[in-house]
Amino acid sequence: MPAHPFVLYLQLDISWTSTQVMRAMPRTKTTFYLSDPLRRKLKELALERTTTVTELLREGAELVLAQGQKRSDRDKLRRRAREARTSLRHGLYEGASLADRADELVYGKPGRG
Repeated sequence: MPAHPFVLYLQLDISWTSTQVMRAMPRTKTTFYLSDPLRRKLKELALERTTTVTELLREGAELVLAQGQKRSDRDKLRRRAREARTSLRHGLYEGASLADRADELVYGKPGRG
């Protein structure tokens, strides 16, 4: 009995495996074909890891998705870097640059700009 009658005590079970978590989530059954040698290798690996072939396939799908996200992020960074270089080539400020106005600033003569 709790020390205070209005206090609610919760006991959380955090020992769920990823398979149990997956079972609690909405799922879709998917069927596809694997070569016999690939299927055998998956079964052997599943036995070694004490898991299922289905779990290995799910793990593989998650890895592919993570790699795709990394590639997408990398492509975005490359695009942003390319845009930044273009911006720097055009100059950070509008109008003539100080280099173009150097003669005028130093000698009082109009320069190239």
